Amino acid sequence: MYLLKQHTIGQHTIGEHTIKTWRASHGKEVLDYIASLERKVFPKHVSWADEIHAAASRRNTIISYVLDDHSKLVAYIAATLSTLGLTIHRLAVLPACRRKGVGRSLVQVCNGRHRPARWYPPTQAVEHQALAQRSTITVSLHVDPANTPAVALYQQLGFVREGVVADYYATGHDAWRMVHEATRGG
Repeated sequence: MYLLKQHTIGQHTIGEHTIKTWRASHGKEVLDYIASLERKVFPKHVSWADEIHAAASRRNTIISYVLDDHSKLVAYIAATLSTLGLTIHRLAVLPACRRKGVGRSLVQVCNGRHRPARWYPPTQAVEHQALAQRSTITVSLHVDPANTPAVALYQQLGFVREGVVADYYATGHDAWRMVHEATRGG
């Protein structure tokens, strides 16, 4: 069971997954754990570990995470919100916790399927108000086409391949751009 025992501001539960949205009041310790998870999950040349602190300080960044019942970080998602929509930059789940719905829950909360009306921090009020007036928002992401479990997850959640971004990860290592029109509240 994945449960968050600390940092209860911005907490949301889907089934047995309790998902938290990082706030500055949570401290840098959570970001250090996210950086550690990033290093465990991704190869160094694509790891976001060295950038997580800077990304978290940006006004339009959303970072949500899941802790297990021993308060160990097992997954996180990072996205940016704009008046145009939501861009998911990273989804990382520890290998031992994969195929248990953790990643799916994070994406669903992030794209609005299960997100409560006041999910976003007050600093994102302008973006949230602009999006709240729409019945759908565009959610986009990039994925390594060789990561077939991730591609399958995104397709199951309604994402479709929009194109190929050449050399996204490295020279000769392309990414697929996938998009989803998320219906607000449903």
